[in-house]
Amino acid sequence: MKSRGRFLLWFGIAFFAVTAYAQTTWVGKCVRIEDGDTIAVLHNGREEKIRLFGIDCPESGQDFGQKAKAFTSNMVYAKTVSITVMDVDKYGRTVGYVKTPEGLVLNYELVAAGLAWWYEKYAPNDQTLKSLQEKAQFERRGLWSQPNPIPPWEFRRNGTTTQPSVGFTQPTTQTPPQTQTPWNTVGDTVYITRTGKKFHRMGCKYLSSGATPISRQDAQARGYQPCSACKP
Repeated sequence: MKSRGRFLLWFGIAFFAVTAYAQTTWVGKCVRIEDGDTIAVLHNGREEKIRLFGIDCPESGQDFGQKAKAFTSNMVYAKTVSITVMDVDKYGRTVGYVKTPEGLVLNYELVAAGLAWWYEKYAPNDQTLKSLQEKAQFERRGLWSQPNPIPPWEFRRNGTTTQPSVGFTQPTTQTPPQTQTPWNTVGDTVYITRTGKKFHRMGCKYLSSGATPISRQDAQARGYQPCSACKP
């Protein structure tokens, strides 16, 4: 009888844990884009603001702010997305990871494109964001094409400034950073263009500026073949 009671106790704990975990991820349709890192998604019949976890996009008054917003709109507007909840901020917004129907993590894609900063203060343990930012810096993608990009948290605090973040310097190493960690759970992200039937790595010499991110699995399902130059 005692063992049965112990079993029921552990079963209850396990059920609660599974239920709690299930409640941290939900799906809904993206109905509004506020800026690069904030969207609105329908949840339980109402709009819920979602602040992307671990990143900070340039403000609308900064260089690349509007490009970040357009990038986010292109990836998720009017689409059903998956939200993995990490926190609720002081403004009552849900903070989390946003995954597209193709399996791409929007948080990671923005950083990889050089359209967002890794917000190390709030996501110090996300090594994927760290490695993606290092790669974007090395390749001088997006905001990293500027000599002294201004972190948006400094822009908000100081209005405008001509100085880079305290303690921040542009990378000077000539060795490409290692990016072994995949940034989506469906498969490595690759890039395709409107012409041709090849998929590429980010930074491939045959990749145009209008490239579209897509999972490797989806690219192969659509009949795309790996580029022989960049060998994705």
